[in-house]
Amino acid sequence: MRKFVPLALLGAALLSCEQPLFHTPSREGGAGAGRTPTQPPPDSSRKDRSVYATALVFPDTVNWRQGGRDGAKVVLFKDGAPVGSVPAGDRASHDSHHYQDGHLWVSVTDGAQTSISCDGTTFFTYSGEEALQGFLVADGSVHTLGQYPGGGLCYRIDGMEVYSSRTGTVLGWAGDPDWPGGALCHDASGVYYTFGMLQASADTDIWEYRVMKGAEVRKELKLPSGASLYDVRVYGGKVYRLEWRYGKYCLMVDDVLTPLPLEGEKHNMKLVQVDGRILVKGFDYGNGESVCWIQGADSTRYEFAYPRFPVETLLVDGDETAAVVLEHEDCVFRLIRGERDILLPLETYRLKTPRCAVFSKGIFAVALTGEYENEHLLVVDEKQSPVRFNGYFTGIYIE
Repeated sequence: MRKFVPLALLGAALLSCEQPLFHTPSREGGAGAGRTPTQPPPDSSRKDRSVYATALVFPDTVNWRQGGRDGAKVVLFKDGAPVGSVPAGDRASHDSHHYQDGHLWVSVTDGAQTSISCDGTTFFTYSGEEALQGFLVADGSVHTLGQYPGGGLCYRIDGMEVYSSRTGTVLGWAGDPDWPGGALCHDASGVYYTFGMLQASADTDIWEYRVMKGAEVRKELKLPSGASLYDVRVYGGKVYRLEWRYGKYCLMVDDVLTPLPLEGEKHNMKLVQVDGRILVKGFDYGNGESVCWIQGADSTRYEFAYPRFPVETLLVDGDETAAVVLEHEDCVFRLIRGERDILLPLETYRLKTPRCAVFSKGIFAVALTGEYENEHLLVVDEKQSPVRFNGYFTGIYIE
């Protein structure tokens, strides 16, 4: 286990925003200008993967548990040791920063303008305030999907407006752990997003949805009476929709409907990508147990059930599954990978965001935040590494 160096002793080499530790590419000044980072070719000789974690870290005088946010920095950890940091802005939150391909991206707004920085250096700035529900670096550009305060949205590429609407609600959210881009999704055909609009009528209010590729409407969705839409994603050039219609849960692929083998009331259902396929993830509660499952339109099914205590999530990597189980105070109780089980002390650690658990490339990793103290815990498979700082983990990633 690497020894953790207290942040207070790292000095300007780690915490200064004037000299970022990350490699930042050349850029062009002005709103909407910037070039995305370039990555060196992967080292094919490297046998081991690294585990990266992000955290919001505050000065020791700030009580973040009581809502304090002054002086926050986003700190990047590699295999348990801090390797760099960037300012988090005055409205620091776990949704305002993103880690992708070795770079930390942070969005900061003062209400009048919003700026996006890469590794501490401003990449572009635009007027107005937007809560980013989608962020993705793809095809050599930075794609953002922002929700305006009070309604409406804007899709941008490198800070330049591509499409906006003063009405509409983005379908999806920034911290979705199953989709790296949050409300944005990406395949070889492009970058996509979906938003809904409430259409008032004399009889009832009806939601209509638009699946977008840039400023182009890829598909308009008008549901029949009594139907409900849970999720929409584009994958492999096809539009996948999770719906309730005709008294059944259904998976729609473009306009082909397949009933799902699901019975009874389901909770928190969404679409996920598993091993190159789009499946449905959801929860069952009742009969004294909690069940998290991932289901295909065919017989494909993964599930994990636990008596009396709630299952927080089920993760799949290849043919293996892993699960996070909470106790009744919503602190993490057990971490289970296959037949391996790690039991944690009660009321001690919390999964602060859904992105703090990952199972990928053969590694099950969890970033846990101390419930009462600033003693936190990184768990990588069966290895546990205490980490101490004033703040909380916001995500964990395998590279």
